[in-house]
Amino acid sequence: MQDIRETLVTLFPELKPFSDAALKAGIGSYIVGGALRDVLLGRKPKDIDFVPEEAGSCRALAELFVRYVGGTLVEFHSHGDIYRVIHGDHNYDFTELQGPDIQADLRRRDFTINSLGLCLNETVDFCSHSLDIIDPVGGINDLEAKVLKISNPGVFDDDPLRILRFFRIAYKLGFEMDSFSYRMIPQKIDGLQRVSPERIRDELMQLMSFTGTAKALEAMEGIGLLTWLFPALVVTKGFPQNDYHHLDVFSHTLAAIGELENPGLFEDPRLKPFAGRIIAHINSAFSTGRLRFSLMKLAMLLHDIGKPDSVSQDENGRIHFIGHEKISAHIAKEYFSALRFSKREMSYMLLLVDGHMRPGQIHLESNNLHKQVYRYFREFGDAGVDMAIFSLADRLAARGPDVTREMVDAEYGICAELLDTFFNRAQLIARPPKLISGRTLIDELGVQPGPRIGILLDRIEEAQVDGRITDAAGAEAYAKQLIESYDSEATP
Repeated sequence: MQDIRETLVTLFPELKPFSDAALKAGIGSYIVGGALRDVLLGRKPKDIDFVPEEAGSCRALAELFVRYVGGTLVEFHSHGDIYRVIHGDHNYDFTELQGPDIQADLRRRDFTINSLGLCLNETVDFCSHSLDIIDPVGGINDLEAKVLKISNPGVFDDDPLRILRFFRIAYKLGFEMDSFSYRMIPQKIDGLQRVSPERIRDELMQLMSFTGTAKALEAMEGIGLLTWLFPALVVTKGFPQNDYHHLDVFSHTLAAIGELENPGLFEDPRLKPFAGRIIAHINSAFSTGRLRFSLMKLAMLLHDIGKPDSVSQDENGRIHFIGHEKISAHIAKEYFSALRFSKREMSYMLLLVDGHMRPGQIHLESNNLHKQVYRYFREFGDAGVDMAIFSLADRLAARGPDVTREMVDAEYGICAELLDTFFNRAQLIARPPKLISGRTLIDELGVQPGPRIGILLDRIEEAQVDGRITDAAGAEAYAKQLIESYDSEATP
């Protein structure tokens, strides 16, 4: 077995002074869980969990870390006593010993591959050798076999959130789900009612954070978990669509998420020049730390949820879903609110759901293409980039008999036009420099304060985008024309 302790100290140099301090203080502790799992899998852990050898010394260990290494100490009581030290980009969590000893503690953990322990220092009486991994439930064998298995039959009763975590870890690591563990879940799902919305939200966001989300969601619905979380999705299963689609509404939704996370999405020659900037943009985070890309996937999950309520049929028997995006946004808002997303995150996701048809309304051959693109970015701002990718993924997932090669080509063309505008020509179209202010309209042209000011400024900017005006003088002259036109129309 590899020298796992040496590997951890190399990856996290702060472990050495902490270990020395704990040894000097005579406080024994163990590294447990995911950090050991990740090192054994050849991955770099992000966070490290500690358990003291003796109950009651958890806080002392956390304070020792802060004293000799640094960081900020945070205390949690929502799910047991947990002390977190935030140091740099990493979290170091200290949890009280559960049970009489480390063996009992590890047996109570969620999955066998997380039920591993390693002595941090020589003060620990249990370890005969400081490099021995404590493995009471066969976690190392399951790691080697790439199988995710619960550690004990009460895992989902102790914390029902582990149901979601089971799917997240399995698909993030690419592990097979143990059949006994999987079959236990349906009878435990209702336990999620005991879990706070915030914890469910955070676990869902982790599920949305890696490539493989679509497959994980499909497996979740194999036992009815996804529709338990979002009941309005039930009606979308098997719900037929028109000939632009080859899948029912629910299957199309999962396919659209798959397209969204497809690494080859930006391989088209028209999009490839923007790939790096797109990825950087959609992987930027809100103040909550949650990424745009993860929120995009959750929005995609609900973007067509209103189709069953909007379905209609014309005289030729063709199916339509007129206004489904509005209904979807209304339903999605209830779910986002229940999951306690921030106002900014909710606004962002609802913008995507409500506006996902908008890029398809842009016509590349139109004489006023620049004006259409200007209005698009005026409406969506920098989220127009996200919307362009969101809409493209949605349309690529639609491959019914009425979808032609020309249509797909046009979708890529629209997306490329929007991206080129935002990244290369923003000052010309998406965000043109302001040539005249509302104050000028009021003070120099005599326009009364009110909605008319905004209307005039919008008309001036559109003329600027079209190239009809290029400077402040031209903007003022055009404003006078507009005012005179309005005044003459208002005169009886």
